[in-house]
Amino acid sequence: MTPFDWNFPTKLSYGPGRIQEVGKIAAEYGKKVMIATYEKGSPLDPVIETVEASLRDAGLEVVVFTGIEPNPRAQTIDRAIEVFIKEECDLVVALGGGSVIDGSKYISATAFSGGKCWDYVVLGDRVPREYTGAFPIISIPTISAAGSETNAGGVIQNAETNEKSFSRSPY
Repeated sequence: MTPFDWNFPTKLSYGPGRIQEVGKIAAEYGKKVMIATYEKGSPLDPVIETVEASLRDAGLEVVVFTGIEPNPRAQTIDRAIEVFIKEECDLVVALGGGSVIDGSKYISATAFSGGKCWDYVVLGDRVPREYTGAFPIISIPTISAAGSETNAGGVIQNAETNEKSFSRSPY
């Protein structure tokens, strides 16, 4: 077997009813939270309301950013980053599947490190910008097979150039 190193710094909290604890968990990381999720008007709406209530009950301010699409677009994520920075959020709660979680990774790391999210993708011979850190992320997966909540990478697409790529970072 080829030697390798593995870093898995993700804390997992699992079990029925645990979503009620998100406010308590988030309060350890800041005072103002962005919930990043899909467009409202879906069966996920009651879950968004439950998460928002838990955060508010813990004394946190909440900003909800809806509209992250499947295969998140860099342009959408850049709008979320602008809101995150303008609202002076301290952390992101990603509520959705792999696309929302990947988009939230870009929100967190790009808001911290500066620039646009597409600056950080690996694409051909281009040298991607390096992240300098990231704001905390709490991921609440709404599907069982995403896996994005447990890794350090994210996939994003650029609707203007019709390209899709990824970035990865220990942050």
